[in-house]
Amino acid sequence: MIEKKRIGIVILNYQSYKDTIKLLKNLYVISQKSENLELFTCVVDNASPNDSVEIIENELNTIYSKEPFFLLPLETNSGYSTGNNAGVKFLSEKDCQYIFIMNNDIEITDNNFFQDMLTSINNSKAAVVGPGVIQKGKMELPLKRERPTFFGIIFENFLLPIKILINRNKRNKLKKNKEIQNVYSVSGCCFLIDAQQALEDGKLFDDRLFLYEEETILGERMFSNNLLVMFDPTTSVIHAHGATITKHYDKKKQDKIKDQSFRIYLDDYRLDFNDMQKNIIMFSRKVRWKYEQIIASLK
Repeated sequence: MIEKKRIGIVILNYQSYKDTIKLLKNLYVISQKSENLELFTCVVDNASPNDSVEIIENELNTIYSKEPFFLLPLETNSGYSTGNNAGVKFLSEKDCQYIFIMNNDIEITDNNFFQDMLTSINNSKAAVVGPGVIQKGKMELPLKRERPTFFGIIFENFLLPIKILINRNKRNKLKKNKEIQNVYSVSGCCFLIDAQQALEDGKLFDDRLFLYEEETILGERMFSNNLLVMFDPTTSVIHAHGATITKHYDKKKQDKIKDQSFRIYLDDYRLDFNDMQKNIIMFSRKVRWKYEQIIASLK
């Protein structure tokens, strides 16, 4: 009898139980076609004020009755980082070395997705591997190919329209040349970790972050520890970007949270930047938000 490879999956839920149930049904179908894999799925409910926990339990009681499925309700909503850390800790204690972090608004259409991602992380010896992410029918670039520099950050923010055009050209190249590559950070909507490498003091993320920049800080932590982060566009997921967040936070609130998180990244992880550089960077982000408002109004 062939021993099954155990893979953990953490899915964070906050009120959006319909998305969570849809993804869980998607995962169940794939799991039935993955003979050599055993998926351990942990849904962490971030203290949803609605009936998410009861609805998810009732809806999935039948199909997940014989599957390794766990529902972990938290007493308070402490955000993305703390919620996912709770799920990672839970699955690590279930002897899951390889653990996926998944947004509940993604969809997987490839039955070989899990096996392909497992092959990628094993062959590359990486601590983190992210798949290609398809949004609005187009594959997105990795979150950050290279470690951000001072001039790179302010260029991107002050000259955002030019950066958008550059990225458009890079996306076209990605279509023609889908190769696994070493990057600084990958999209947080779906990625796989080797828990033996990626965790620090049993945690994946900085608990102080409520939302945003978790992947950037994770990338910096991997960089500082000489660990690999890989982007694998040969396999992919479909992502309804921001579907959950935009239900609960308007653009102004999102930008404020983004700035708070990025400040933690600068102050506590980028010790190579001086105070003047950090202040210029934070100012450039305000310019970026104005650009984004203008671009959104033109659509």
